Amino acid sequence: MTEVIYTERLIIRPILLSDYDNWLDSQNNRLPSQYKHDDGFKDISGHNFEWFKEYIEECSFLASEDKIRVFGIFDKESSTYIGLIDVITLSRANVDWAEIGYSINNQYWKNGYAYEAVSAFIPYLKDDLKFSRIDAVVSIDNIPSKNLLKKLSFSYECVRKEFIYEFGKWADQDVFYINLHD
Repeated sequence: MTEVIYTERLIIRPILLSDYDNWLDSQNNRLPSQYKHDDGFKDISGHNFEWFKEYIEECSFLASEDKIRVFGIFDKESSTYIGLIDVITLSRANVDWAEIGYSINNQYWKNGYAYEAVSAFIPYLKDDLKFSRIDAVVSIDNIPSKNLLKKLSFSYECVRKEFIYEFGKWADQDVFYINLHD
C-alpha cells in the first residue's frame, strides 16, 4: 500500500511525530479569517507536543482499524506543512464507501494546492484503499470548495437537511460524490 503520494509540488503522507515543529509553525502563521468557513488564526496554545503525540497515536490507531486516515500535505521543496487531507470509511459492506475532507492553511490559498492534493489522493483511494465511492460534504455557501469538487469531476447529489451544527444552528450541507469503480 502506498503511504506517500508525490505530486509535482507536494508530498502527501501520514503526519508523523517529527512533524510537530513544522505543523506548529504553519498553524501559528495562519492569516486572520478570510471568510465565514475559514478558521483563520486561532489560539492553539493547548496543542503542545504531548497533545500532538496523542493526536498522531489516535490517527495511527484509527487507520489500523480502517476508520479514518489523516495525511499531511507538505511542500516538496521546503517540507513546509500546508494542510491536511483525510478519508473516513463510511461502509465496507458491499459499497466500499468513504468521505473525503481537505483543508489548506489560509496562508497557502490560491496556489492550486487543494486541487493538486485531492486529484493525487483519489487514485490512492481507489487503487490502494479499494473504495468505490467517495463523498464530499460541504456547507451550502462554501463556493470555493464546491467549485473545487466540480473541477475534480465530483457530481452533486443532494442537500442533507440540518446535517451539521455550526455557527450556532443546524445547517444544511451539499453532498457531492465520485464513483471510482470500473
